[in-house]
Amino acid sequence: MKSSHVEPWDDPDPLKPFSGETRESESADDAQPPVQSNGGRRGSRLRLKSVALGLAAGVLLSAVVWIVILVRMTRDGLPLMDAADFAAAKERWREHKAPSYDLDLAVHVMLEGKVHVEVRQGAVTAMTRNGMATPEFSWSYWSVDGLLTVIGEDVRANEKAIDENGGNALTAPIVQQAKFDPTIGIPLRYLRSQGTSAPAGWEITSFQPIDSK
Repeated sequence: MKSSHVEPWDDPDPLKPFSGETRESESADDAQPPVQSNGGRRGSRLRLKSVALGLAAGVLLSAVVWIVILVRMTRDGLPLMDAADFAAAKERWREHKAPSYDLDLAVHVMLEGKVHVEVRQGAVTAMTRNGMATPEFSWSYWSVDGLLTVIGEDVRANEKAIDENGGNALTAPIVQQAKFDPTIGIPLRYLRSQGTSAPAGWEITSFQPIDSK
């Protein structure tokens, strides 16, 4: 149940405690500007320098973290992905889509596993993870169309962040790596990393079209 306690930062007017509304008994004529000594000015300069050094250290740490992530993610040769790569792969899948197929994947997330998916006439009809049946509500994410949708959501999140930061590509929050089939466009491998989290994704180990005629 939500607490009725209101923290100071939850007040709809956070400046009210520091405004003239709480000091009605004081006259404006009585207010005297503070006198700042030389020591006070030196202290202010030192505080500004400390803030600047802190910001610089934060930027440097962020750069180091990104370098570590990129080295870790690219050491196996999986290329970085951009929106153009994704758009081209989606078009190839649209042109060569198989309505029925069996799909096997190695999944790399917090709990790694092997996923088997059966698609018939465009709909997932069965799915197992490590040989165990999975809830039906999750099936659609693991068809080829579902996998492409997951990648597309990451692409849109990056584009939104870049647009909001004046077109600066370095502000994209998600590092994307992918390898698509050069003929039919299925996402053979996909890895995504956000912040300092470990990369997560999948590798398609088998794709078998089924003749459903």
